Amino acid sequence: MKLFLAAVLLGINLLCLTLLGCSIWPGGLENLGFFMMIGWLWMLPIALPAIAFIGIGLYLQKIVKKSQPESQTAPPRWRGLVIVTVAIMFATHILIQLNLPMQAAFSISEADFAAYASDAQIAEDRFDAAGLFERLGLYTVDYYAADPRGGTYFETSKAGPFRMSYGFAYQPNKEGSPFGDDVYIIEPLYGDWYRFRSLGE
Repeated sequence: MKLFLAAVLLGINLLCLTLLGCSIWPGGLENLGFFMMIGWLWMLPIALPAIAFIGIGLYLQKIVKKSQPESQTAPPRWRGLVIVTVAIMFATHILIQLNLPMQAAFSISEADFAAYASDAQIAEDRFDAAGLFERLGLYTVDYYAADPRGGTYFETSKAGPFRMSYGFAYQPNKEGSPFGDDVYIIEPLYGDWYRFRSLGE
């Protein structure tokens, strides 16, 4: 039982660390969710029997314990680890909801983005963005362009089955981006910088 509990706690902590790491990149959590869903579908035939086997084992262990003298099932040190894990889960949720990991990471990279934002060419047509394929601070930018409606957009990734564009935008407009208008969402990062996602046919 102790080994099983340790494995669960370790798995939860690793998942929290992975979520925090992915939240640094625009579209990172979406990509993670998509691949986890695909992976779960592949693992389902293995996971179901494994879960059933573990459940049967725990049930048998419970029956055996009933025939033995009562003992402490959760030693104080295990309770402490459980409390720490719950605190890590709560902190991870708060940090991601407030977007603090991305804000901290982008603050390191802002100067590099600002240098390109000032001289970006205006995209004459939809998707007419210049290829950059360079690392700006912590991020690799594939394409960037200024939109004639306002704003400079940097695409850092594409995610999901529809290949939605994700990235950062400087002083974005409210109508659309060079990467599509069918889906267009901007969220404030800080100052004049935003993160965006967009999709177009």
